[in-house]
Amino acid sequence: GGLAAAMRADPPVLCLAGPTNGLAPPGVRWLRGYVRRLADEGRTVLLSSHALSEVEQTADHVLVLANGRLLRSSSLAALRAEAGVGSRVRTPDPDRLSAALEAAGHAYRRTEEGLAVDAAPEQVGELAAAHGIVLHALTETGGLEKAFFQLIEQSGPAKGSVSAEGELS
Repeated sequence: GGLAAAMRADPPVLCLAGPTNGLAPPGVRWLRGYVRRLADEGRTVLLSSHALSEVEQTADHVLVLANGRLLRSSSLAALRAEAGVGSRVRTPDPDRLSAALEAAGHAYRRTEEGLAVDAAPEQVGELAAAHGIVLHALTETGGLEKAFFQLIEQSGPAKGSVSAEGELS
């Protein structure tokens, strides 16, 4: 209905509220690709959703709203970094990876499973690749949900609904 009409109009700005509600997984995948293509063409897509994983998989810039107030407007990467989003890494060569992390200025600590790094998985993976270090596992230790709830808790008691909105640009 509404999405199809908006697509035919070929708009420079597209606003979507909960666009994946009721879609089957192939439809969700198609819609993500479609809005990503629009953003890559220089258009703006505003996506409003309570499904934080949907926002995180799609958005470049995030607005966090609570109780009618804008709590934060920032890039998704900056919001995740502020929340302490990091990585868990398993490698057969932890000493080389540790040295590369130190040289790049990333804090880390050794764990039973490998290394806990205070950097996003993308940064750790790219650093490891640049140094030819094999990784057996690389997982994220926090995400938009963690950042979102930290902001909500800092803003005081909730008095209604909260949402995250994402923008692709």
